[in-house]
Amino acid sequence: MTLADLQQLTIGQDPGWSDVKVLEAGGFKVVTAPYESLFDMVERDRFDCFLRGAHEAPTDVAKHPGLAVEQDLLIVYPFTSFFFVNRENAKLAEDLETGLKKAYADGSFMAYFKNHPAIKALFDQARFDRRRRFDIPNPLLTDATRAIPAEYWEGR
Repeated sequence: MTLADLQQLTIGQDPGWSDVKVLEAGGFKVVTAPYESLFDMVERDRFDCFLRGAHEAPTDVAKHPGLAVEQDLLIVYPFTSFFFVNRENAKLAEDLETGLKKAYADGSFMAYFKNHPAIKALFDQARFDRRRRFDIPNPLLTDATRAIPAEYWEGR
């Protein structure tokens, strides 16, 4: 029912995932093992659960029918996706930034995002609006990333 209740669970994660440090900083107990081992380990009760992005969980469950996606809870923390370009191509970086800012300002980015068939299906299936949401901080974010304006963070 509460974040403290969730923190009593042991969560399995791949040791290479950044989420490990985020979850540990959020007060969670984490067991690490290679990704492919996590499925068998959770089925054998080596830990209580493992977290996947909403876009990853359906594929994982389809491959491992002994597992199910939990339907009531949502653990949320800021996590980034960036465009990277060759440092010699400053014009491309500038054009991308300008275009994305314009698309956010006029609403076209979010309109496209929320109406893209794959994203729309994901949101419909995940039912984010019906879940109990627990927000935890991400201590791995740089100061520059933390300074990104809130309107650019989906779900805030």
